Amino acid sequence: FLPKSLNVFGKKIKIKVGDISDRYDGLFYPKENLIVISSSATDIDHVLIHEFLHAVLERCSLTQVVSYPSEEVLIDMITKCLLENFDIKPK
Repeated sequence: FLPKSLNVFGKKIKIKVGDISDRYDGLFYPKENLIVISSSATDIDHVLIHEFLHAVLERCSLTQVVSYPSEEVLIDMITKCLLENFDIKPK
């Protein structure tokens, strides 16, 4: 189950499944307020939370002060920690 959208500090972020680069299971497009989950992604919960956290960092303007490699590590670690400790499902 994927929601059609999520809210990040009052901003509606649309979610859709589609074909994207084989390098990624999901992508966040900040200018379009859009998360795209690859149709071939297998761990949907992980991908959705990971991309959602990119949206959170973007809305907080933290992407301006954190390098992209650091952002990826930070988001991946938070995602893993959340999934191993909480039963998280989107509304």
